[in-house]
Amino acid sequence: MAVAADERFDKHNTDCTFLAVSNEMTEKAARSVRQQWKAFGFFHDEPDLKIGLATWSETLGASRARLEAFRAKLDYTTTKDEGMALLHSKYSQYLSQSLLLK
Repeated sequence: MAVAADERFDKHNTDCTFLAVSNEMTEKAARSVRQQWKAFGFFHDEPDLKIGLATWSETLGASRARLEAFRAKLDYTTTKDEGMALLHSKYSQYLSQSLLLK
């Protein structure tokens, strides 16, 4: 709250999100960030100021879930030859002659 109230920050053109991450949190803190009407992990939620708490396990778990979702959606593998063929077809005018011959 002290940072958000500091007059050195432009309050009209700035949105702030603060997230404290720790190994664990008290039961009271855990309850404060799991309120039904607020975004998960946040105990203070205004249009231009959000303040939240998370554990490292929650943060890493959410990141792992996003990575797996992207990996499943993309489901894409390629070879060096396919990559070079794409470069040649799209950007041959920018590539040196030595690269084009490979």
